[in-house]
Amino acid sequence: MPIIGKIYCDYYGYYFCSNLSLLLLEGLSLQKIIKMCHTFDREALLYQIGQELDGQLTNGVTSLNDYIHNEIFIPNELSILIRQGQSIGHLGKQVQSLGNHLFKRMVIKCEQKMVLVQPLIYLIIASVILGLYLKILMPIYQTVQVMK
Repeated sequence: MPIIGKIYCDYYGYYFCSNLSLLLLEGLSLQKIIKMCHTFDREALLYQIGQELDGQLTNGVTSLNDYIHNEIFIPNELSILIRQGQSIGHLGKQVQSLGNHLFKRMVIKCEQKMVLVQPLIYLIIASVILGLYLKILMPIYQTVQVMK
């Protein structure tokens, strides 16, 4: 999606990081997080990530860092935080701050897009008003010219 693709990725990155930080702050390990993801609805993003990650890690197809780099919406900074090897609680705080950073970045990008979209919307509204004005008044002008 060329116009909102980056915003979309930042939103889902924020969503993933905020949920992951909550689970890490509760002290859950990666295996427990994956098991918890299996309890969600099949349509949920976290369920899909849990299924895919569980299958790939169980079969030894990929490492966690490779999985993070292959997913578009998961920020690469997350793999840097994981590789630092800190405690789960401290990692949870850092992932939470990464999620907050992604949210702020998403809001800034939305505001930048709105600056571009707002004049276009005003132009559309003005053209609709002008079209309605002409549609209503053109018959009146034509009847006035006939009377002359």
